[in-house]
Amino acid sequence: FAELHLEATELQLLRAAALSPWALKPVIALLSDAFPIFGYRKRPYVIMTTIGAVFGASMLGLRLTSSVEEIVFCLWLIFLNVSAVDVLVEARQSEEVKLKKRVGPQFLTYTWVGINLGQIVSVVMIGPLIQMFGPHVPYLVAAPFIVLVLWPTLANFLGERQLPVEERGQHMRVLLKHPVLCALTLAIGCLVLSLVVGTFLLPRKYILIVGGFYIVTILTAFTIFMRKEISNPIVFFFLMAFCNLNIDGALFYFYTDSAEKYPEGPHFSVFFYTSGLGLSMMLGYLTGFITGEKLFCAWSYQAILVLTISLTAVLRLSLLPLILRSTPLVADTVWACAVTYTSAVVNAWMWLPKQVMGAHLTPHGMEATTLGLIAGSFNLANIL
Repeated sequence: FAELHLEATELQLLRAAALSPWALKPVIALLSDAFPIFGYRKRPYVIMTTIGAVFGASMLGLRLTSSVEEIVFCLWLIFLNVSAVDVLVEARQSEEVKLKKRVGPQFLTYTWVGINLGQIVSVVMIGPLIQMFGPHVPYLVAAPFIVLVLWPTLANFLGERQLPVEERGQHMRVLLKHPVLCALTLAIGCLVLSLVVGTFLLPRKYILIVGGFYIVTILTAFTIFMRKEISNPIVFFFLMAFCNLNIDGALFYFYTDSAEKYPEGPHFSVFFYTSGLGLSMMLGYLTGFITGEKLFCAWSYQAILVLTISLTAVLRLSLLPLILRSTPLVADTVWACAVTYTSAVVNAWMWLPKQVMGAHLTPHGMEATTLGLIAGSFNLANIL
């Protein structure tokens, strides 16, 4: 996007559109729960989205995209695959966590530590690749790793059994027992897709109005139509995500603009922005997931959230000295890395209660749909 010389507001909107599959998790999950393909609820959807992601990465890597819309669509396909794999694996985790309640935090910690180790490897590689070959080559490097997802999927690492023909219609009956969940899922899907389309067709002020309308609609629907023990956590995490305002578009230009474009800026290199700050973030998440379970094993979820939300507010304010160009006796790079690392640690601590609570909120047979709804509403709040 930076090659297209877009404004920060435009970059932020296009980034949100490309990341919108994270908010489509409930739709993916609903399809998985309701419409098994050849008797499998997860495997076919992983395979189909993986093929789409390989196509998107190849198009970007080979420079076959000629417009902003095509770039966003290819990124959308990639994130659709990541989102689908994420929610379908989480659904399988939920089934295990409910059977073995005492190991829930350890199970989720193990999963996220593994994810973070992979992310650390990727951010270490991405900076040199962009520095030497430009922003397109990393997509060609990523394509074989995307294909690699097919190996555990086809080998059935998820332990998914093929449903007998006579059982395949039962899942639709289970969904019909939860019409509110299904309706809210479809509503979120429609809202997300309309926001993506609106990004390209509507004036910016109308996107703001539409976004505000969606927020009121979603919160009202959750509050009125869902059981309190499910709706209250969803509404809470939705509001928490929405209040954590995202300014990454502006920060990207603030950090990386040259001295000619923005003399007062820190003038970070692309290498430092991607690999330096990226590695700080991933190491922070790794630290948070490893330490969180031990530090907070005797804490209530409420106490963890009070602490982490307070720390998040303090850490967001700690960016002000860097933005105002008055970091005391510390290099800009050190300050930025320290804030990024610490923020990631706190975010990881905050993430664990949400994941464990979500695993226990899922009705039997609706694990994927319920987890998708929880995660999708949270991610939609981030996008809005």
